[in-house]
Amino acid sequence: ELMVGMFVLWSESVISGSAARIAQSCKKCSSFGRFCSESSSHRYVVPCRRRFSTEMVNPLLNSSTDSSESNRRNRNSVTIYDLTGSNFNPSQYSLCLKLQRDLRKQQMDIPHSVSTQSKPPHILIVTEHLPVYTLGTGSTLNHVKFNLDEPAPCNASLIRTERGGEVTFHGPGQLVLYPILRLAEFKKDIRWYIQSLENVVIRVLQDSFQLDAHLKPGLIGVWVGNAKVCAIGLHISRWVSMHGIALNVDIDLKPFEYIIPCGISDRRVSSIHELLLERGIPYKDLPTMDHVKQLLLTSFQQQFSIKFENPTSQQTQFLHGQLAPENTPTETAFLEL
Repeated sequence: ELMVGMFVLWSESVISGSAARIAQSCKKCSSFGRFCSESSSHRYVVPCRRRFSTEMVNPLLNSSTDSSESNRRNRNSVTIYDLTGSNFNPSQYSLCLKLQRDLRKQQMDIPHSVSTQSKPPHILIVTEHLPVYTLGTGSTLNHVKFNLDEPAPCNASLIRTERGGEVTFHGPGQLVLYPILRLAEFKKDIRWYIQSLENVVIRVLQDSFQLDAHLKPGLIGVWVGNAKVCAIGLHISRWVSMHGIALNVDIDLKPFEYIIPCGISDRRVSSIHELLLERGIPYKDLPTMDHVKQLLLTSFQQQFSIKFENPTSQQTQFLHGQLAPENTPTETAFLEL
């Protein structure tokens, strides 16, 4: 679905033509198609699992005072809200959705007269969710198999959002990235943006876990064989994005049996853990969520040529206020948000 006007929706439904993978090279060592050969010094180091610690270090940030470098750093700087190591993980979906909307509104309200150098960083939210089924704006309830008059499986909520795509499930063990980017400063091309997000995941699965990750012609998301491991659902308004990608790491796959995920009935949903176990990898050698997160964030940086920044104390205070338990609505029924 593509709607042009005040907003743009991109569905996980059929898109004409096939999507091509975008290979990227490291800006430092020019290694092509995979992580750079100097990954130990070039890659992003994920912050320690402390509650929005001020000790989080990003080795890609530098202290250059060159004006052109300063402009580039402001244009491609991203404040990362990593909820996975906080007291708010797994997060309530409805609270995280409100957080996205508020943060995007802040980005959309930036006056056009503000120079690139003076604009605030873009935003990336990283989280896992408590069990929840979500529907896109145009999703049909025909893909929901459980009785809406009874409690949903896993006591999950069912929430309709403004993203594109059909029904899907989020839960612990699924790594979710919500980029809130001013796409006009990257590229005004939604197909490019979707392919870039897909490439972030494909690079990790292929290079780090030797999984045959690929795209399916006419479909959005990332696949290994006929199993979908990553879903993508977006909403773009005035070229500012929200919603994003959901990568199954070690999520319980049982709740997907109560829906037709993304409206695709002839293919299964899988996870990194399940696929590696099927290949004979011992359970003790399976990657942790934190390890996959580090790889995914590194790949995200490389794909979009951005640098991560830590939230300021004011941003952290705002975040705590947004995700405070007293703001949590009851998530046991079908909510239209």
